[in-house]
Amino acid sequence: MVESNTESVGENNNFGLIFGDNARSKVMYVLFFFENKAHTKSKLADYANVSRPTVYEHVEKLEKMGIAIEEDDGRVRVNKESELAKSIARVEWKFIQKWAEIEKEEGSDGLDKFLTEIGCERIQEDM
Repeated sequence: MVESNTESVGENNNFGLIFGDNARSKVMYVLFFFENKAHTKSKLADYANVSRPTVYEHVEKLEKMGIAIEEDDGRVRVNKESELAKSIARVEWKFIQKWAEIEKEEGSDGLDKFLTEIGCERIQEDM
């Protein structure tokens, strides 16, 4: 799990809103967030805020689906040649565009309504 001084990008992520808040969506989010970088499974666990055994389990499944590739040195990255990975990236981008469009047109109340309709809550950020 993430230590207090480690930045977690797996929490409060678009993949959780789209695919459900679960360990696999957190691991996927980290892989896609750092799409140009391969990570050790230990670092994936830290960033996704999940256990190492959980990362091993989901990386294996993501590899079988063609979404992730484990390199010779054991680091894992997104399989940019995979049509499924490309489709997932497009879905996330469309979601972000829709989010921005609603917020621009209707403000935060409209965005809150949209998130409620899809069964999510707005991510509250401390400012």
